[in-house]
Amino acid sequence: MPHDSDLQCLGPHLHTLCAHNPSPMTGTGTQSYFIGQHELLLVDPGPDLPDQCARLLQAIAALDGRLCGIVLTHLHRDHAPAARALHASTGAPIYAMPATPADSLQLQDLPLQALHDGQLLATDGGDLRTVHTPGHVDNHCCFWWESGGDLLTGDHLITGSTVVIIPPYGHMGRYMDSLERLSHWPIRRLLPGHGAPMRDAQAVIAATLAHRRARAAKVLAQLRPESEALASLLTRVYDDAPTHLHALAALSLQAHLLQLQEEGLAEESASGWRLTASSR
Repeated sequence: MPHDSDLQCLGPHLHTLCAHNPSPMTGTGTQSYFIGQHELLLVDPGPDLPDQCARLLQAIAALDGRLCGIVLTHLHRDHAPAARALHASTGAPIYAMPATPADSLQLQDLPLQALHDGQLLATDGGDLRTVHTPGHVDNHCCFWWESGGDLLTGDHLITGSTVVIIPPYGHMGRYMDSLERLSHWPIRRLLPGHGAPMRDAQAVIAATLAHRRARAAKVLAQLRPESEALASLLTRVYDDAPTHLHALAALSLQAHLLQLQEEGLAEESASGWRLTASSR
């Protein structure tokens, strides 16, 4: 059973609890966020671990609250599975955009109430506004808490790293478009699904956009007229990344290549990737 010290206060009516699932993909673990004074919304209850639901219920009790909704940024297994047990224990509805049926990385059978872009979810600490941010996956959402000036980002933006875009259900172009959409919002702080809060939100968004653009330019610069296997291309495009991260980097490299293909700059053949004739 967790100690109350596991529950961290980030400001009035805002608390977070980190799941015990550290890994290269999840950092220190998945962050769950409680918003509200007594009528609480919980954003991303986290993975299906033996202690996770009990820890969340203890946190709700410590806040002297009632859970009025479970909100999911997306349906990956480090963010969503604990919603099932928590729903069974509390009766709180689960809100998310519906699963992509063919995506085996997403939970397919949660009893969801479907979200749409712009939808408001009420708490006694201020409403959450749903912001559809496709890219990491097409049914990903961030949540704008205007009362605190915070954006809960799920896996759209995380602390200390760029997120992995996994084709075909992740899409680099839509990810960039989603970042652009947020680049003019009056965000005070980014609250990620993995890692600590990030202040100077617009600088983080701008840096992420710049990094992705620079990586796309590097991919294009490293492409040759002759087809080359992705694994060979990876060693040059991600020569600045530790080799133990290359398996993850290969997924984002594929996403960049598919985006260049959509732009008519790259093409795939049986033996790998190459520049298109028009881009040489």
